[in-house]
Amino acid sequence: MKQRAESAASEDFIVAKVRGMRSKLFEGNRLVALADSKSLPELFRRVRSGDTFEGHLAFERDLLADQVRDVDKISRHLSGRVFRLVQWLLVHFELENLKVVLRAYVSKKTLAETEPVMAPVPAWLALPISRLFDAPDLRRFAAQVPVEEFREAMLQAIKADKTPDSAAIETALDAAYCRKLLQLADGTDEWIRKLVAFDVDFRSLSFILRSKFNYDRPLSEIKPSVVTSGLYLTPELIERLYAAHDLPQAINTLPRDFLSQEKRRGILSLQQLDKALLVQQYRLAARCFLESVVAIPAVVAYCYIRRIEFANLVRVTESVRHSLPRADVESRLLLVR
Repeated sequence: MKQRAESAASEDFIVAKVRGMRSKLFEGNRLVALADSKSLPELFRRVRSGDTFEGHLAFERDLLADQVRDVDKISRHLSGRVFRLVQWLLVHFELENLKVVLRAYVSKKTLAETEPVMAPVPAWLALPISRLFDAPDLRRFAAQVPVEEFREAMLQAIKADKTPDSAAIETALDAAYCRKLLQLADGTDEWIRKLVAFDVDFRSLSFILRSKFNYDRPLSEIKPSVVTSGLYLTPELIERLYAAHDLPQAINTLPRDFLSQEKRRGILSLQQLDKALLVQQYRLAARCFLESVVAIPAVVAYCYIRRIEFANLVRVTESVRHSLPRADVESRLLLVR
């Protein structure tokens, strides 16, 4: 990572700062009220008053840029392991951009076609896009990747299979991201470890269940790419998940502190499961934020709450764009009751 902390501040200052930032987010009733918007321009004015509406895609890019900028700004007041952890949470946006560029490179799309769909990031998270597109082969593409963990993951995937598809490389990249995230969380506050463990296990569960039920891939094929925290998902639990005959049976093997018995009722699709787990992640982060009165875990919780806010604003945007009734808009939102 190339960014450096500007100056470490006291925990009281940081927590006061992040609480002020959260007070401006669209959550609860303030979020639900947006469902009344009759048009995208009206929604835009309510969320970004004073700016010029340039279409829903530009709006969503602006929302993402706001999220990245705010987390980047607060991270610079941190120090030590927590600083590196929050910076790595930001590196996730660099990873997503790398995957976009990789797909474009493999499918022979142009740089001009690719740049508009990349996440807006600060300079320290920017990829050397021109050099990546100019690489004569995948190995030399990988050599241009600035983040060591991602560069090594790509090179290892290419070494294992001289002609890997982009999906296999993306899986290796995701695993590298999760391993580093767990490593950075190790030794930190219990709340931080819980939030990171849930994040990693949620990602891994989605990969596992889609591999099994959508693509019928054998467990032996995906096992090397599965990263678990050991707090919620374990290697033994993965075996039981893969032995399940259907999705409800697989869901019923999950620990209750990962997804309660009440919240798993009626889940019949992977999309419904994703939503339930996003709400659970929100609930966990909100509880952490509430209980971390003068502690740094509130910053990490804010990072996850900010992600949920972005997901909700995108859901509102797409719902208003398609003129859905208020009740339908509200039903799509990730809300903690």
